[in-house]
Amino acid sequence: MKRHRIVVHRGHSALRIGAWIGAVLLLLAMIGMGLVYLRDPHAGWMADPDSEIVQLREERKRLVRDLRQAREELDDLRGQSTFVARSCEIDSQACEALRTTVTGLESDLVGLRQQLALYRSIVSPDQPHTGLRVLQLALRPGAEVRHWLYDLVLVQPLQRNRLAEGTYLLVVEGLEDGKLRSYPVHELEVGAAPDRAFAFRAFQEFSGELRLPPGFLPSRVTVTLSIDNGSAKSGKVEESHDWSRLVEAGKE
Repeated sequence: MKRHRIVVHRGHSALRIGAWIGAVLLLLAMIGMGLVYLRDPHAGWMADPDSEIVQLREERKRLVRDLRQAREELDDLRGQSTFVARSCEIDSQACEALRTTVTGLESDLVGLRQQLALYRSIVSPDQPHTGLRVLQLALRPGAEVRHWLYDLVLVQPLQRNRLAEGTYLLVVEGLEDGKLRSYPVHELEVGAAPDRAFAFRAFQEFSGELRLPPGFLPSRVTVTLSIDNGSAKSGKVEESHDWSRLVEAGKE
């Protein structure tokens, strides 16, 4: 009797199993990619070009909005900068005007103090003068070389309560060519000669301009007051002042 043998070819079974496993893995991969696409249609190699264009357009719109906002902020800052600069300019002008006003007030204050000193000396003189005298004589440089402006103030005590009348004379003394020389005021005056007659009860002010000769060096000024009170008691008052002190007095 003939026996049959069953032969199992293991190699073919392994190939079939491997093919089935590969097919299953491929199917799983396709399913996984499908799930990814369903979650984000624009992800991976399956992204839609039209969707990318939409994204770029949205990004462009956002950038345009940001640029517009930045320009508006820049315009605001420019406006604030202009306002601040104008405010500083106004403040500077105000400060300069205030400084000018203060300077003017200080000058007025000096003038008022001088007037007050003048009135004090008239009402209650420090020195025991009982008659006519020179309260002030000052010299200031003129607009031209060797030109000098003078200011003269004559006073008498109010207690006298009578009119002081007469004339004054200025004489400038100094050296010329190494010799002593004197010039009366009428020889040095510039322009029309002022009226040198006085008539007052309290005080009277005079002013004029002198031009010194070339080469003349002044050293002293003598003031002579010729009093005319209509009586035999008419007389003179004479005072001498150093030139340098009169110049210093003119600076005050």
